[in-house]
Amino acid sequence: MRGNAQLSQRIQRPGQLIAGMFLMILLAGCITPTVIAPTLPPAPTATTTPTAAPPKATRTPIPPSPTPVLQLGPFRLVASAETLLPGLLNGLYLPADGALWLSSDRGVARIFANERQVYLTRFWDQVVGADDTGQIWVISASGGQISSWDGFNWLHYGAEEGWLPLAEHPLRDRVQPGLFTDSNGRLWLLTAWDVRRFDGKRWVVSTPSTTGLPLPWRKSVTTTLAFTVVPGTDTAWLGGCNWENGKPIGGGGLRYFNGRYWEDGGLPDDNICISALTANAGGDVWAGGIGEVWQYSAQSETWQQQAAPALDDTQMTWSVVLDLPVAANGTVWPRLALCGEAGCDLLAQRYRLADGQWTALTEISPVEDEHVLFDADGAAWRLTRQAVYALEPGASNPAAEMKIVTAAAGPDGRLWLVGGIGDGNSIWATP
Repeated sequence: MRGNAQLSQRIQRPGQLIAGMFLMILLAGCITPTVIAPTLPPAPTATTTPTAAPPKATRTPIPPSPTPVLQLGPFRLVASAETLLPGLLNGLYLPADGALWLSSDRGVARIFANERQVYLTRFWDQVVGADDTGQIWVISASGGQISSWDGFNWLHYGAEEGWLPLAEHPLRDRVQPGLFTDSNGRLWLLTAWDVRRFDGKRWVVSTPSTTGLPLPWRKSVTTTLAFTVVPGTDTAWLGGCNWENGKPIGGGGLRYFNGRYWEDGGLPDDNICISALTANAGGDVWAGGIGEVWQYSAQSETWQQQAAPALDDTQMTWSVVLDLPVAANGTVWPRLALCGEAGCDLLAQRYRLADGQWTALTEISPVEDEHVLFDADGAAWRLTRQAVYALEPGASNPAAEMKIVTAAAGPDGRLWLVGGIGDGNSIWATP
């Protein structure tokens, strides 16, 4: 099995703004300048024991932001990204320890307060995420090893620690970016072929045969996996969708890990395609598939189906769910790929799903990287590569025109992004 890039909705691709650019932007009426004190998260304490020679730790003050500090929509300028890390930026990670990690094609930097504390160069392995203790996790280019780095010390895990080598597919196709942490402190990682969890010492790999998901019986069929962990519990959910010639043709239903082993997820049909999964802290689960969203109520322990509205376009006759961001109040903001004879790679549309009612928020547009994040107040923000939008009950309203390379939500509800205006990249955050 291999991952399907069209289902990945994570934005992967914010120097310094000069006075002339600022004046030009003001004349265009795009932003309102705001004078603030730029801040980055406070520094934590590293505790990892080294097993290999650590890189030399460096501490570099971050140059101050231009004055006045600028604001684009909900985001305020924090610092120029080029002063923090060279190369093509491709990742932004915000673990619970309060640090901020940046990755590029040339290195990794750990940042807190107003200081770049550590910076690792000559780094080409794949960064997959940061855990709650502040360690960054990377997979070697060969796929035969996964390692953690706290900014000072490396810990390596290979075959002796239960790690199974990954096939030599393109790096970003073999692992879904992001780490999940359950209530027992175990880390979970989804690859293109299986689910892996780490107990602090060893990795346990759950293959399709282990989880109970059936494998495709034709070589022409591939399977994509969707995964989530219920926050604050040790329960994990896993679904699959089978694809042939770029079209979904059903799936293996849904499975869940009850803390000890995998069980059937309780959907009425074991052949349902599951293309997206999410869960909230109350234990409710949402599963997206072909033209439908299934919602599991933890209170009643039942599933309810929500069929997507019919498509008016004669060329696009059905749809498949790409992502399922869910707000704290239970409102779902799904994005659907619109499908026809040409497949599902061309057009998509964002909806609001609340109380069984679907409301289209955007016009039909080409499939591209897009992400929805929620701020500390629960407001939903839609981020594309070119702009930020405020999601309202009936519309997606433009909030700022700006380039967005990568974005993430911090544990405190602040939103962070790398991007900006012009050729350079900067770090921006909500107040």
